[in-house]
Amino acid sequence: MRHEFKKPNDDRALHLMTKCAQTVMQELEDIAIAYGQSDEYSFVFKKNSRWFKRRASKFMTHVVSQFASSYVFYWKDYFKDQQLLYPPGFDGRIVLYPSNQNLKDYLSWRQADCHINNLYNTVFWMLVQRSGLTPVQAQDRLQINEVMTKKIKLPKETEEKEVEVTRTRTKVVPLHCDIIGDQFWEEYPEILAEDIHEGSPLGELHRCVRDGVKINVHIRTFKGLRGVCTGFLVAFDKFWNMLFDRLKLQESSGKKGADSKTVSGQLTLTNDSQTLALKAGSGRARAEDERERQKRLGRAGEKKLPGDGLHLAARGEADVGSGTVHTEGASAGGTRARSQSRRKRRPKVDYQQVFTRHINQIFIRGENVLLVHLAH
Repeated sequence: MRHEFKKPNDDRALHLMTKCAQTVMQELEDIAIAYGQSDEYSFVFKKNSRWFKRRASKFMTHVVSQFASSYVFYWKDYFKDQQLLYPPGFDGRIVLYPSNQNLKDYLSWRQADCHINNLYNTVFWMLVQRSGLTPVQAQDRLQINEVMTKKIKLPKETEEKEVEVTRTRTKVVPLHCDIIGDQFWEEYPEILAEDIHEGSPLGELHRCVRDGVKINVHIRTFKGLRGVCTGFLVAFDKFWNMLFDRLKLQESSGKKGADSKTVSGQLTLTNDSQTLALKAGSGRARAEDERERQKRLGRAGEKKLPGDGLHLAARGEADVGSGTVHTEGASAGGTRARSQSRRKRRPKVDYQQVFTRHINQIFIRGENVLLVHLAH
C-alpha cells in the first residue's frame, strides 16, 4: 500500500509486469507463451523442452529470479516519481499438463478469472471512490446486488486489464486478446505445435523444408548403392519417406539399358593358333580379364582326336556384361566347361561412371535412404 498503486488498475504496474515477462521470454527461448493478469504471470514451456534436463527446480527458480530482478531493474522506467521502497518478492510453482487441451483449459480459466475479478474490483472501487461508500459498505452492497453497472457508469480506462504475451520468431510481442475462444489458437498454431524438430535429425529435415535448404540423399537398391539425390525437400514423415522438388539424380553405372553401356563380343577358337580371340565393342580392361579366363576354359574343352594332331574346334560366344561363356564341344571336358560357364556372376558396378538426370518431383521410400546431409 505504501507505493500507492492506483485502483482498480494501475497501468504502470501492469506494463511493468508485461516488461518483466518479455525479459523472461527473451532470456529463456523455450517459453512458447506467457499469460498475465493483476500480479501474476503464467509461462508455458515447449512440450519437448530439454532445458536444464527438465528439472522442475531449475525451471521455477530461474523464471522467478529473472522476473523479480527485472521488476527491480525496470521499476524506474514506469514509476518515474515513485521510488521502490522495499525489495519485491514472487513465488512460483510448476504444473505439468498432460495434453494441449488441458493447457488451453488452464489458460481459459485464468482469463475467465481475470474477467470476474476485474469486474468485481472495478465496481467495488467505483462504489468507494465515486459513491462515497466505505470499503465494508461497498462489499456488503456487492453481496446483495452483484451487478451495479446500471447505477454507476464505468469509464473506458477501467475496462479489464489482461495481457497475453506470445513469441513471433525471436521477438516477444504483447497482445491484448481473448484466449478462451478458438480464434487465437487458430491464428497462432505454432504455440502448441509439438516441436519435435529442434536438435533431432527429423528436426533438421523440418528446418530444410521450412527454410528451403537443399540437401543430399544417398539412396540404395537391394544390390548396393544407387546414387545421390540433390534437391529441395517438400515433405517427409518419421519413416524417412521423402518428397522432393527440383531434384538432380546422379546414378552409378551397372544397370542394363540406357543408363549403362553393354559390352558384347564374339569368341572364336582356331586350329592354327589354338588360341581364344575376343572381339569386344567396349570394356577393354574387362575384356583382357575375360580373355585369360576363356583361355583356361578353352584348354579344358579341347580334346585331341586319335591318328591326327588336329584339335577339335569349338565355337562359342561370350557375354562380357554378365561374365558367362557358352561353348559347344563333343567331350567330357567340354561338358564340364559348359556347366561351369552357366554359373552367372553378379554384374560389376562401375561407381566411377555416373549418369545425371533432372527430375521435377520424385518420391523416395524411406527403406531406400542410406545417408542424408546438407548440400554445400
